[in-house]
Amino acid sequence: YINYYYFGQFMVAAFVRVTGIPTEVAYNLAVPTFYALVVGAAFSIAFNLAEGARRAAADGRDGADGVPWKSLAAGLTGVLLVAVVGNLDGGGQLVQGAWARLVQHLPFPAFDYWRSSRMMPPDPPGWEITEVPFFTFLFGDLHAHVMALPLSLASLGLGLNLMLQGARRGPWLPQVVTLALLALVLGALSATNAWDLPTFLAIAVAAIAAGEYLRDGRLEVRTVARLGLLLGGLAILATASFAPFHLRYHNAFGGVVPSPAATMLYQYLAIHGLFLLPLVTLLVYETRSLWRAVLFSVVQGLRETAGAPVGGSPGGVPVGLLAMVIPGTALLATAALGYATVAFLTSLLALAALAFWLSLRDARGAGPFTAFVVLLAGVGFAIGLGLDLVTMKGDIDRMNTVFKFYLHGWVLLALAAAYALWRLDYGRLLAGHRQAGARRRRWGHWAWSGLFVLLLAAALVYPVLGTRARLADRFRALPLTLDGAAYMVGASYFDERGAVVLRWDAEAVRWLREHVDGSPVVLEANTPIYRWGSRVSIYTGLPSVVGWQWHQEQQRCGVPGCPDVQERIRDVETIYSTTDSEEALRLLRQYGVRYIVVGETERDYYPSAGLAKFDRMFQEGKLSLAYENQQVKLYEVSASS
Repeated sequence: YINYYYFGQFMVAAFVRVTGIPTEVAYNLAVPTFYALVVGAAFSIAFNLAEGARRAAADGRDGADGVPWKSLAAGLTGVLLVAVVGNLDGGGQLVQGAWARLVQHLPFPAFDYWRSSRMMPPDPPGWEITEVPFFTFLFGDLHAHVMALPLSLASLGLGLNLMLQGARRGPWLPQVVTLALLALVLGALSATNAWDLPTFLAIAVAAIAAGEYLRDGRLEVRTVARLGLLLGGLAILATASFAPFHLRYHNAFGGVVPSPAATMLYQYLAIHGLFLLPLVTLLVYETRSLWRAVLFSVVQGLRETAGAPVGGSPGGVPVGLLAMVIPGTALLATAALGYATVAFLTSLLALAALAFWLSLRDARGAGPFTAFVVLLAGVGFAIGLGLDLVTMKGDIDRMNTVFKFYLHGWVLLALAAAYALWRLDYGRLLAGHRQAGARRRRWGHWAWSGLFVLLLAAALVYPVLGTRARLADRFRALPLTLDGAAYMVGASYFDERGAVVLRWDAEAVRWLREHVDGSPVVLEANTPIYRWGSRVSIYTGLPSVVGWQWHQEQQRCGVPGCPDVQERIRDVETIYSTTDSEEALRLLRQYGVRYIVVGETERDYYPSAGLAKFDRMFQEGKLSLAYENQQVKLYEVSASS
């Protein structure tokens, strides 16, 4: 069995089997399929948030009908921010390149598409992966986090639906159906990429709770009872729908430990800065009534010369001043201790909590939509804050923890920022009305808009130059093709052991795929990670004695140095290296090996004396030669051996 979250790979493999499309082509269809699903889901959520809020605010008044151009723009903005833009490193590289060319008179450096996914140098010791969705799809890595993205977005849409169903006191049947769908999606999410479950389950629970609170307008016993029934049903259905997976799965990354490092504030801003400008502006705008009350309290208190001032504390200190000074001092102390990002995000999280509370008070207007958006932003802020304090136990420093959860934060903040831009009318709301004193606000609007356009331009550098650099990072130039194995015809692979001309492996793989039925076990070289090992099992789908070492250890035992995997690696070494044909034959029988691969990779990694025995075993009738080309031989273990 595989102790890993594998449902995404299973879904893709099922489509490959049903359609019969060759895997090297199907893989290059699967990657854009998931990208299309992400684009569609991002558009749907952003559009429906904006259009729902617009209709709720109109509430039957003129303006509720007609083509919702601005809501469509919000949907497209959601697509742009979630799936197209990169982080601000692209713009940074462009500025650095211009400086080198114009000031230092050096050649303009090549764009480094990889650097933008490692935004927390040095690496090592940092190791943190800071991928964004566009990098993920550009890199073409059909990994668990890629296949979980559409499911994560689907859970957000269903969570929003449940929140609105509760707020509108609708019939129970649509709510139950939506809850069942959400349970199925969350169950699939846990088996596709387990890292996603905590984040998106928390949002789903909060959305359901907010909907039930809005249904009654206050917290009552029946509210809690109904919420418990809904969440209990959600948990039972989500677990039961993937019970076989959960009964066997053991999480190798269970628990948390103190984080070994903290994200520098400039690093966080370089990753999420594009989203923070509209989000912070929206949060301040939505809480403006509270800020006015605080400022009034401060001014009122400072004007008093004695006694207990109106709006002040009994000691004569204005409440508003206390509300600003005490948490402000605590945050400054936190920043001084090296946790500036924690202090910054704590401030934003507190602001989001205030905005969420105020939005829930507008139950019949656009409040529920704004509350859901603020919930997304708040969870996004909490992710960045929490990862500076704790990391997953068993991780390589913070590598995978930052990788997985920052990707969640990106999606949440991007969707929330798309709504924020729509709510702020893309900055025009900041200009105010044409009245006395409004000129200053219009200047503020232009300054805000100019800064956002600058940040957007910096984020759009990566899709342009990063794509160009990624396409150039190949074994060799080829015509446009969906064939992911076409490069093997004329390419060579080099590592510290020697060179491998790939066409000979490609021809042996093609023979196996055309002439072998069933799933016989193949023996091939086991190499260090990130080498050309396991190439036959990869390109044929046939099982091998042992695969890529760390993945095998992770997915079979959950720990490095897994004894079973180490034993298999040693046995593969023995089969290829020993000169004793009987010992080799015993191990071949033990693992049920039918085909033995001897190619350039095997000759690079194992002694020639050991490989020579296979020819002797062929002469003795213990093996047959099933296939041969200039560099690769495929020996078949005789049934009588």
